[in-house]
Amino acid sequence: MISTMQLQVLSDSGDVLDEIGIFDSIDPAVAILTDLFEAAPVVTAYEGTSAADYEWDGFIIGTDGPANPPTGAEVHVRAMTAELNGIGIETVGGFAVGDSLVPISEASPEDSRTWDNRGVLELVVNVDEVPVEGDDIDRALHTELSAHPADGPISQISAPAKNFD
Repeated sequence: MISTMQLQVLSDSGDVLDEIGIFDSIDPAVAILTDLFEAAPVVTAYEGTSAADYEWDGFIIGTDGPANPPTGAEVHVRAMTAELNGIGIETVGGFAVGDSLVPISEASPEDSRTWDNRGVLELVVNVDEVPVEGDDIDRALHTELSAHPADGPISQISAPAKNFD
C-alpha cells in the first residue's frame, strides 16, 4: 500500500508485514521488494550522482541520495501497474492504476490540476496530504495520481510528491 510517508506490505488479511518509510535507506527497501516480487529489479544508476532507480515491471523505487528530513525523501515510489506477480498495488485511499481519476478530481477540485504534457492534457490529483512539520509556511507532501490523457484512467501513482520546489 502506497501512502505519502511510507510503503506497506500487507498480508491478505490486512496485517502489516513490512514498512518502508520515505526517509529510510534505499538498500533495505530494495531487498524487501526483491523478496516480495520474487525478482531482482532492473537498476539504473545515474553517473556522477547518488541517484538510482530500481524497477520491477511497472513498479519503481528510486533515490536521489540520502534523506534530508523533513522534506528530502530517500525513497520515492512510482507505480504504473495495479498488480505485479499477483500482488495488488494501491494507495492508502484504495486508488489503483486503471481506476477512473475524473470522479476523484471532481470530488476534490482544489487538489486537482491539468497541464499540457507533450501535447496531451494530463490530469493530476493530490491525495493523502501530510503537512511538513515545524514549517511556518504552507508546505506539504502528498501522493500524486496522474491520468494521461486527462479523461483516461490513472496511469501513474507517485509518492512522495510536494507542493513546493
